[in-house]
Amino acid sequence: MIEARSEAGAVPPAVTAAVGGDDDDLRRLLAALSMVDAGGDADAARAALRLLAGRPRLLTRLDEHVRRNPWRAPYRSPEVDRLAAALTRPTVGPVAVAVAASHPDGRVRERAVRVLLSRPVPELTPFLVLRTADWARPVRDTARAGLALLLADEPAAHLPAAVAATALVSVRSRGGFAAQQVTAALQAAPARLRAEVARTRAGRAAARPVRPGPGARPLAGGRPARRRRRPGCPRTRPGRRGRRP
Repeated sequence: MIEARSEAGAVPPAVTAAVGGDDDDLRRLLAALSMVDAGGDADAARAALRLLAGRPRLLTRLDEHVRRNPWRAPYRSPEVDRLAAALTRPTVGPVAVAVAASHPDGRVRERAVRVLLSRPVPELTPFLVLRTADWARPVRDTARAGLALLLADEPAAHLPAAVAATALVSVRSRGGFAAQQVTAALQAAPARLRAEVARTRAGRAAARPVRPGPGARPLAGGRPARRRRRPGCPRTRPGRRGRRP
């Protein structure tokens, strides 16, 4: 138990260094997370993931760093390989699932998402949100179906954990799904849960209405769409009528 606590104690300074650090700091953070996973303490592993999820920009940086993991030595990360290999074991810790969900191989990412959904915990929800915008369709579809189900069945557990990562993922080319699901879950949530989410910085940003720009009309999904200009018609400024040729 003392050894597990010392391993977990390496994560906070590694997170602090990685926030404004470079790739070397991200590699040291991966090493600290790998030590926590090797310790086998589930509580320490979940605490490490909560700490990481509380810094969503670092979370996305770590995701990109792992995704860029080279395929060959000496630059390939042994921590990524070891944690991904843990997916084939009967019992796998949440840290291994989280890191494997960012693996360069889409098949590994999909397997990690399925393992995550078989034993979902709120600390892994931000990693699931990231995969809803994955470029690989099998990964993306599995993650999207799982996120929709978790937000519908257990919003009190997974909605607060999903908001911060969704705020960052929503700007990606495939990030609209997570934003729609979180928005719908917030609208359907009881007042106490909405208040809990609203107390967070990401929750306040999510609750802020998006104002459509000039010349935009709302669609059923809530996103504004620009009016299309007919072929041959002159371009006009908003609020002004075009002159006839």
